[in-house]
Amino acid sequence: MTNNTPTDMQSILTDRISMEQAFRQARREAVRQHRMANLPMVVWRDGAIVWIPPDQLPDIEEPNHE
Repeated sequence: MTNNTPTDMQSILTDRISMEQAFRQARREAVRQHRMANLPMVVWRDGAIVWIPPDQLPDIEEPNHE
C-alpha cells in the first residue's frame, strides 16, 4: 500500500471512486482472461444466469492515464 491508500475498512468502503475503479479494473481483467482462454463468461442478467461466448464479450476500454 502507498501512503495515500486508506488502511481501515471503513475508509475503503466509503471511497466510492476507488471502489468503482477497482471493479472496472477487475472486469477488464476478467474479460481479457476469458478471451485469452477462449472461455465463455457467466453473468447475472435479468434474474438469470447467462453464458456469454468469448467472441461476444463486450469491448472494455482501457483507462486513460493522461
